[in-house]
Amino acid sequence: MYFGLSEDQEFFQENIKKFLDDNASVDVIRKITTDHPEHQKDIQEGLVSLGINSLLVPEEYGGLGLNILFATAVSQALGSGIAPSAFIGSYVMAPIAILNGGSEDQKKLYLPDIASGKISFAVGFSEFIGARENCEIIFKDGKLNGRSIFVLDSSDASHIMVADKDGKIYIASMNSEGLTKNHLTTVDKTRSCLLYTSDAADDTPCVDLGGRRII
Repeated sequence: MYFGLSEDQEFFQENIKKFLDDNASVDVIRKITTDHPEHQKDIQEGLVSLGINSLLVPEEYGGLGLNILFATAVSQALGSGIAPSAFIGSYVMAPIAILNGGSEDQKKLYLPDIASGKISFAVGFSEFIGARENCEIIFKDGKLNGRSIFVLDSSDASHIMVADKDGKIYIASMNSEGLTKNHLTTVDKTRSCLLYTSDAADDTPCVDLGGRRII
């Protein structure tokens, strides 16, 4: 029995590594950490053109319909190249959450746009995994209130996906009225991490993914 990557997985991984070798040298990474975000955006757009956003989106919604092992291979390649890009939150956690917890209408609303690169998600599940003092997400009357800390992949995200303490997951537009975003300083300066504060954010309706505990 063979336990290694398939030829397709290795090919995908090598394409990612080659792109990073050509476009994300140590000098470029240094520039990103010293306030040159345009380089980070170029790298992100290049990786999306290679298909990292559509890996886990089923073909019926316009994606590649691949499995978590492909995502693992890509994650390994991104890590080896110190890629300053969104991936785990936007293109792994978000599509998995929508596929497992969303209605058919919600899948049709979000998954094709993830696969096309039209939207991306910042993901904040810390209030379920390890709640902190003064950080709580409350959903009432179609609106989200509260604070979520350590929101992943927040740079240039169009939507935010947050979980409350019971594991229920909600989606809101990053342009929602009443939403405040504060960027956190972490050890890794190549990645964006967010403190999200919502005061009845309601620019677009928040989506309750069925109230199922899927994380």
